[in-house]
Amino acid sequence: MTVPILYLIHGYIGAGKTTFAKKLEAETNALRFTEDEWIVRLYGHNPDSSVFNDLEARVKALITDLAVNLLKNGQSVILDFGFWKRSERDFWRKTAKELGADVRLYNVSAPADEMKRRTVARTENGKGEELFIDENAFDTLLENFEPLQPDEEGWEISTGR
Repeated sequence: MTVPILYLIHGYIGAGKTTFAKKLEAETNALRFTEDEWIVRLYGHNPDSSVFNDLEARVKALITDLAVNLLKNGQSVILDFGFWKRSERDFWRKTAKELGADVRLYNVSAPADEMKRRTVARTENGKGEELFIDENAFDTLLENFEPLQPDEEGWEISTGR
């Protein structure tokens, strides 16, 4: 049996994480889970901010259960979560190790002004499976983003100009 791979897609809003995750999905036999797509399908493009954290936690719990079961059964998985917190990245590295899976962490990045431009443009278009994130939310949420630390091995993917 081949060793399953857990692909972790890290990066900020508008960096190109989902585009990269879809490309990775097409090139591998891994199943992709994009958190925002689940939230949009279950709760809409703009869930109320007062309940968003609870909705996000529910979606992550469902995806976590599925991902763990898939990895246990030898299926590679792509988690397109952003992994803004070091603690989330550490949790998945530990979980993968316990399940006998390899981990590949990708840091998807672009210049800040390009990420903001992309985010505002897709919000204005409102056609895909993206959450509504305006310019103010983009700036405010940046406070919650923890970049990779020097001791975190990962592959750099630049999607900028």
